[in-house]
Amino acid sequence: MFGWSRRCFFLPPPFFLPTGISVANMPPASKLKQRGVLLLCILTTFCLAAGLRLLEQPYWENPAYTLANEYLLATHDAYHWIAGAEGFEFGAGHPMSELVRILAAMLHTPPANVGFWFPPFMGGVLAVAIFIWGWGLGYPFGGICAGVIASLSPGFFARTLLGYYDTDLVVLLFAVLLGLVPALWLTPWLASVPDVLLGIFHRRKMRTSAGCSVQTGASRPEESFSELQHEAVDKELAPTSREEYLTKTVWRFGTAQSPIGQLCMTTKEMQQAMLPWSTLLLLMGAGFFGYTMQSWHSLFPYLVRFSALVMPMLIWLFGPRGGRRILLRGSACHALPLLLGLPGAGIALIYAVFLTLPEEESAPCRLQAKASTTEPLREKQEGPVMPAAAQSIREVCRKLWTAFIIHPLAQQMRCLVWNRYSVYLVWGGILFLCADADVFRNMLNSFSAYVSRGGDMATQSAVMDDPIIFPSVSQSIIEVQTINLSDLFIYFYPNEQFTALCFLALAYRVIVTPAFIWFIPLVALSFLSLKMGGRMTMFGAPALLLAFCMACGFWFEQIYCHLLYGIRRFFRPAASAAYTIWTSFTVQRGLASSLLCLLIATGSTLMLAWPVIALIPDYTQGPIISREHAEALRYIQYNTPQNSVVWNWWDWGYATHHFSHRPTIADGARHGGPSLFLPAAVYTTADARFARQLIKYTALKGNDPGDVFEGLSAAGAQQLMVELGDKNKPLIESTKDKQYLVVSFELMRLGLWVTRYGSWNFIKKREAGALMSNITVALEYNLDTGEILAQASKPVPAASIDIFTPKNLIRNKYQRSSAAYHFVFNPQSVEEVALREDVRDMPLAKFWEWQRGEFNFTAPINDKMAMDDVFYNTLMVQLMLCGPDDPRFAPYFRLVYDNVYARVYEVL
Repeated sequence: MFGWSRRCFFLPPPFFLPTGISVANMPPASKLKQRGVLLLCILTTFCLAAGLRLLEQPYWENPAYTLANEYLLATHDAYHWIAGAEGFEFGAGHPMSELVRILAAMLHTPPANVGFWFPPFMGGVLAVAIFIWGWGLGYPFGGICAGVIASLSPGFFARTLLGYYDTDLVVLLFAVLLGLVPALWLTPWLASVPDVLLGIFHRRKMRTSAGCSVQTGASRPEESFSELQHEAVDKELAPTSREEYLTKTVWRFGTAQSPIGQLCMTTKEMQQAMLPWSTLLLLMGAGFFGYTMQSWHSLFPYLVRFSALVMPMLIWLFGPRGGRRILLRGSACHALPLLLGLPGAGIALIYAVFLTLPEEESAPCRLQAKASTTEPLREKQEGPVMPAAAQSIREVCRKLWTAFIIHPLAQQMRCLVWNRYSVYLVWGGILFLCADADVFRNMLNSFSAYVSRGGDMATQSAVMDDPIIFPSVSQSIIEVQTINLSDLFIYFYPNEQFTALCFLALAYRVIVTPAFIWFIPLVALSFLSLKMGGRMTMFGAPALLLAFCMACGFWFEQIYCHLLYGIRRFFRPAASAAYTIWTSFTVQRGLASSLLCLLIATGSTLMLAWPVIALIPDYTQGPIISREHAEALRYIQYNTPQNSVVWNWWDWGYATHHFSHRPTIADGARHGGPSLFLPAAVYTTADARFARQLIKYTALKGNDPGDVFEGLSAAGAQQLMVELGDKNKPLIESTKDKQYLVVSFELMRLGLWVTRYGSWNFIKKREAGALMSNITVALEYNLDTGEILAQASKPVPAASIDIFTPKNLIRNKYQRSSAAYHFVFNPQSVEEVALREDVRDMPLAKFWEWQRGEFNFTAPINDKMAMDDVFYNTLMVQLMLCGPDDPRFAPYFRLVYDNVYARVYEVL
């Protein structure tokens, strides 16, 4: 039912069976029914995974979340690919951008709308990929549940909501697909760990009792068949034919029952079963697809090499004796295009031709026999006869193929390919290709960048005894922030006990199905989140949930089969009628049984998905940029010269690319070192003249932040900052290209981090920072007295109260004898809806609270900020609050756009 019946306790039946062999007690089903059920399972999996994600859509029916005719997106990186789809900046030409561009052209819709709707459907595709794993390993209905629940796991689901068009969508999908074809191809031929251990400790005994020829690798199935019939205790379970014997022994474990680890097949039979042309072409296609994955994300060069190396390891450890070299030759046809791309695919194709080339003495006979058997049938065919030209072409191709087979050079190449040592030479070359020092060096550098919490050393620093150290940005990026082990379990599924069961199921599945080792690197990546940030947790969910659902499918089947068998055996003939009716419905009618299993799998999926489904309306994340901020950036596109440079905070660099189509000083890919420090220094300073000087000095350096500090030591960099702030030095002349500075209400929320980076001292190698707090409790304020009142507390005097409204800015300053905080309010935003009591204490609710934190700035909250004098007097705050002609800024900055919540200044 849930898998294939008569399953061995240790190893399930194989993904495919040789011609003429079927699983015991499983009646053959028509191809139409098989394909129909498979298609129905795929559609069910896709619709569940995509449809549940669309439950978030009503939240987006808000005019504040759209600009013109496009939705605002939910992640910064999405705008990088949208800008690339429009042909702007370095995202142009990337597969992620090209995918959006093609779909937008086909659907006649803005690229941003494609990026908005695409994530739910890609989540459905991931669920289908996991389902195919379950289907290929014998648990199609368990694969449905695993696919849907894995696609909804918090670590992946939180990053693939509506508007979350980012590489996370394809990274996990491609990682799941990378080992799919080679794993399912190898699974029938690999022994389980218990089988290998039994083979080690009982090889001598099994070799003497099995009746297999050690010299040729062939078996004597007739003798073993007779012994099995004679020794069977339960005559009802004894095999009645040689084919049923092969079903219950050879394909019971994937290898012969005796001796363990050696197939009861001749070498030629193994060649034909292991290396058919369809399989080789599929392996080559999967290898080339894996090679193209490397252009999508920097993670795949490592996973590709692991996938190439794990195949010989599995074959050597778990492969059948006598068939290991055959499997190694077939796996080489996958590894070559996987590592070399199109040239490797060509080499693999030539290798496969000689690999499948028949021997010289048998080839003409086989062709003649085939021709003699097909000629009489041709005369009986009804319908149109093949044209003479087509028959001539077919005859010419047959003669050319015959001539190629019998050619001495072709036969010599065949002998060379099948030489027992040639396969080791081929794999030696493959291992050499895997040993790419640059790939592993980049891997170490990437890991160091993630785990580093100190400063970033400037690569341009020429004075190594006093290098420039910049502040590290990693501590402020939420997806890089580390988590603890207990929180890690919640990222897989919102119940720690359930996740623990999944790990037990995974351990069992690796033992009984060695091909599951392809998932081990993904599970390891999820544990690296303890050092590299919560984003990595999404990689572990597919393996854990697939293993759990396969285990559930196995036990469901065991209960089903053994319960019915017990009823039949011990309650005959009273229950024979009921048994006959039930089995006729569930076994003999395969379609009805499949539909019943599909219904049970769908119900189980919805039950397991409920903890996530219940929280979707409460924890949708909303757009990452406000409508007002996007309007200001869109103004730049139509009202500034094309060669202008926009100074912005790096978080909104990609959004600036999309909305303004102008280059920026920093963005999501350039947010370290000088690209982080320079805009932070501009926004943090209270000296407008210094900010203008720093921007113009950077323009003299080609607007490349790296060139500003080239060749300087730490002392020299600090001295440069002092000189740019010296009011006795003349102003730097303006360049031909114009610069524009963008400030927004959203930037003020980020100010705590901005001031830390902008106040960095190169000599002391630390920051001064400033004080600012985003207040979440309810507050009352009195504009007349300037007092702030919180719940159950005394009134607090305020130095100033500034209130943002859609029409204007209300400013109030008060004379205070002692130090007081400044307060900024935005009462127009909606008060955050309180969580229902039944979900407030759920683990997933706590996860999402952390995920949103203080970094999701456009979630509907009532904005309340308290800040000290240092923060209040920074340029990013004062440029938002000052009048258009404020003498502090008029000589250096000119206001060109203002919608209260965002402003654009031209740098004079």
